[in-house]
Order: sequence, then structure tokens, then C-alpha cells
Amino acid sequence: MSTKKSITSLTGSNGERIVEDLLPFSVQDFALSALDALPFGINIVNRDMRIIYVNQHQQSFFPDRPTRAAAFCFQAYMNDDQREEVCPWCASKIAFQTGKLVRRVAPSRNQEGIVFKHFEVVAIPLRDKSGEIFAVMELVEDIAGRTFNVPLALEPGKTRNLSQMFAFDRLICASKAMKDLRRRLELFSDNDAPVLIQGETGTGKNLIAEILHENSSRKSKPFIDLNCANMTETLMESELFGHEKGAFTGANSIKKGMVEMAEGGTLLLDEIGDAPMNIQAKLLRFLESGRF
Repeated sequence: MSTKKSITSLTGSNGERIVEDLLPFSVQDFALSALDALPFGINIVNRDMRIIYVNQHQQSFFPDRPTRAAAFCFQAYMNDDQREEVCPWCASKIAFQTGKLVRRVAPSRNQEGIVFKHFEVVAIPLRDKSGEIFAVMELVEDIAGRTFNVPLALEPGKTRNLSQMFAFDRLICASKAMKDLRRRLELFSDNDAPVLIQGETGTGKNLIAEILHENSSRKSKPFIDLNCANMTETLMESELFGHEKGAFTGANSIKKGMVEMAEGGTLLLDEIGDAPMNIQAKLLRFLESGRF
């Protein structure tokens, strides 16, 4: 029986991890066969962000457009051959930079440019014998088969730093429900649409709002919290939208409202259901038009 030593890093004179003489084929073929047998996608990219390997499961995610060898990953998975920049949410890019395992949620677009799938990606740096990172292996899983018809990912040019990556560590995600919540938060954290957070008292609604803010590109901007319970209509309107000098008795100066102070950041309206109906109507107009 003849065998090849194609992957020398898997063998050695002291304590071999693979006994080549017992294999019916080369070590390289053995490794590729093992990767193809895994029940999740495998995507390996080099430092140029070119795809150097995909397994069969990864190919099955995109049956209508097989992944081309040596293609740039950001072009292949965003379905854009003209794209020139690495995706800002790219787990492999961060793994190359930090040398650490990175877990992210990443989108993929269809031919119309619409995000149609989100994948959970775990990027693992691969090192040579000298310890240098030569590639990153991504473990890829379709998130519960969910589909979306709106782009929920970061817009081009928006990036996250390492402290934002770990904002989700404030959640204890042991149960399936909490893991699902974390995944949803990762998808929605950089969407500028209003987010409704529901839950009983003490379940952590404020914490969820803070995590959404911390993990977004708005992190450097203000996070402002207003409790809407037990506020009169006049007081709440003044707190939210501010007032001009002389607008009413006692208005001796111009006051900025919380909506204006939270510009570019996050405004949390706690207990919004207890706000006066007239204020809720004005808030609805503000959310729809962006003006007040």
C-alpha cells in the first residue's frame, strides 16, 4: 500500500495523530473526506480573503451559484463580483487581526441584492509550524432556516471594535430561548429601525436595550433612558421634544429634548404603554417621519 505525506502537520515521529499505513488513501484525501462529512459548512480563506476550500455542506447553502475556487469571499457570498471591500462584519478578518476564535452572524445576498439568509459563523485561525496564521477556517451554520426579505446587517463602512464584540457576554445564554434571543440581537443591533422590547417586570428589557446600543455603530453616541410612567402630558412632551424660551409659564430658557440629545445614538422609552395617548400619537409621527 502506498501513501502520501501531503499534510505533514498531521504526522510526526513522536506520537503520530494519524497512522498513515492504516489509511486506504493519502492523509490529504482523508482530511478532505472528514471535512466533507461534517454536518455544517466549512469555508477556508487565506490572508487575501480568497476562498481556498469549501466542503459539500457549504456548497449546499448556495445550490444555484457554486462557490468558485480562489474567489474573494466577500464577492462570492454577497453575490457581487464588483465588490472591492471586505464585509465589515467579517469573522475571518477579525480572526486574522486578533489571532483568536471569533463568532459572528453574517448575511448572504441573492441575485436581487436582498439579504435572504443569515449564517452563524465561527472563525478559527489556522497556524503553520512557526505559529504564523496562514488561513482561517469558518464553521458555518444556517440560522434555523430563517429567511429575511430586508437587509438587517451592517451597512458598508460600519465596523465594530472588540469591546462591542463582547457586549453579548452580559447575557447568560444557557437555554434555547436565550440563545435564540442572542442571535436575534446580533441581527438587529445595527438596524436603524425602531425595536419593540416586551417582557414582564424584571426580565431585563433595559439590559437588552443597552446591549443593542453597545453592539451597534451608535455606541459612541448617547444612550438616553426615559421612564414614561407617571408623567403628565405636558412634562413628557417637554422632556421628549424640548421647548423654546417663553413657550409656557416658567420656560425661562431653551431646553433640548431627549429626542434631540439622543441624535445618532439610542433613545429608550421605558414603559411606553403608560405614556399619554396624545404623546404616543406624536411619537408615532416622529418615528414615521423623523421630524418633530
